[in-house]
Amino acid sequence: MTHKQQNQTVLSGIEQLPWGAHACHVYRSREDLVERLVPYFAAGLRANEACLWITAGPLDARGAEELMVEAVPEFGACLAKGQIEIRDAKEWYSPGGRFDAASVVEVWLEREQQALRAGYSGLRLSGDTSWVERTARDDFMEYERRLGDAFRGRRLIALCTYSINHCSPEDAHEIARCHEFALARTPSSTTPAATLGDVLYGNRPKALVPERDWVALVRSVAGGDQVALHALYERAHRPVFTLAVRICGSRETAEEVTLDVFHDLWRRASGYDPANGTVLGWIMNQARSRAIDRLRFDQRKKRSDPDGAEPAAETEADISRDVLELKEQSAAVQAALVLLTPEERQAIETAFFHELTHVEVAARLNQPLGTIKTRIRSGLHKLRQALAAEAKRR
Repeated sequence: MTHKQQNQTVLSGIEQLPWGAHACHVYRSREDLVERLVPYFAAGLRANEACLWITAGPLDARGAEELMVEAVPEFGACLAKGQIEIRDAKEWYSPGGRFDAASVVEVWLEREQQALRAGYSGLRLSGDTSWVERTARDDFMEYERRLGDAFRGRRLIALCTYSINHCSPEDAHEIARCHEFALARTPSSTTPAATLGDVLYGNRPKALVPERDWVALVRSVAGGDQVALHALYERAHRPVFTLAVRICGSRETAEEVTLDVFHDLWRRASGYDPANGTVLGWIMNQARSRAIDRLRFDQRKKRSDPDGAEPAAETEADISRDVLELKEQSAAVQAALVLLTPEERQAIETAFFHELTHVEVAARLNQPLGTIKTRIRSGLHKLRQALAAEAKRR
């Protein structure tokens, strides 16, 4: 598997998760948990992915290792070379006796980078939440929301597992909101429920559509077939809309984003390459990008005009004075930028102009998160000092 290919999760209902996806599985028993996670990690090992399994509750690290030995003949070799690691949750999440969400997020991202440097196609992980105390559930849900933001665009896929015996109906609703996809076994059937989108929209066809049919639709769309575009919309608009709602937080905005996504598909269908992943994964990646762009646009709009008031008319003298001040400020900033090292300037410009978090900057520049934070902090300090000195001279 190359770095351009999309990873395939073998779980029923979420087979086509794109890289960067953050999913959850609510299980009823140890058997249910094993039935999901053993094939999940076996598929990751076969696909040349690094795997990290954090266990708790009904299945500890030793038990998980024994199950993998039975399921994967080459598991011993994978374990010996470090392709897979199985750890107990308390040891992983709170090594010093205290759970630090920010530190755990950073460790996940650093592990992804380690996997890529080691030649693996990405990182596949799962963490069980049975160790979380009831009094700490709200803090842990906030951590889950941060994971969703941190994992976007990364070469990893995460499956968080929750015991239904530890979840109230309100907990289950919040868990689903914190993840892009949800999977649970229904008590009346051996067939698992599908994704969160199927919970919201109950009329999804039961039969899985072969990938070759998806590819044929995209090729027809590329040839200008509007009927094929409508068929593709009917198959994919629900998960696209669900993802857009989760990112944008507004049904109205999500409807606009969904239409934009399929308008883009109409124009870009000829650029789809099956070698780079499944059709639905390709569509969902575009939906994610579209939704994030729209969210950032709306945030910029609110910052520039928080009250929505019309600006007062400016006189020609006002405009001339503003232009002169802008030129002076620009000259001061340009002079201050000279004081920065190339690495500091690159980190600051990447964060500012692309409106990225420190974690996202680290991923884009392929640098450790701590290094990026130090460069940005040092560079901003230099800029403040230089601009303050310039202001005193005026």
